[in-house]
Amino acid sequence: MKSLSRGFIRFERFLNYTGAFLLILMMLLVTGDVTGRYLFHKPILGALECVEFFMVAVIFLGFSYTQFLKAHIKVELLTSRLPLRWRHIFEVITYFLGLCLFSLIVWHGGRMAIDSWKMGETTWGAVELPVYPAKTIVPFGSFVLCIRFIFDIFEGVSKIRRE
Repeated sequence: MKSLSRGFIRFERFLNYTGAFLLILMMLLVTGDVTGRYLFHKPILGALECVEFFMVAVIFLGFSYTQFLKAHIKVELLTSRLPLRWRHIFEVITYFLGLCLFSLIVWHGGRMAIDSWKMGETTWGAVELPVYPAKTIVPFGSFVLCIRFIFDIFEGVSKIRRE
């Protein structure tokens, strides 16, 4: 289980770096578009559409690694006052609820991505781009997060058993 977890962490880190690279690319694209628009009166065609797609990737590719780091925002107003065992119990419940929610996103997002691919859905704008790659990233990133939640649930249950 440990080696599987370490391999998965590497995969999450790769996805996170991919999202970071796309964020840099997105910043360069916006900078080039603004510069071209105001200095040369020639914006980059399709920049807005690409930025929209990159934004989806930046967010959903980084979800799982952020969960691994436990860096998502938490409100610990009540749980910080509980004994350690109860904190672990509430964490496991939270991970399970997150798993249920993101499983629904995987299911419905996957169906939407397949429908988008079948109908050849494209963007409206200066440049027509296919929409299904961005719609595929949503269930993919959510699926990776679901796997992370499963690892976290097992880890949390083992902490509860130790105490």
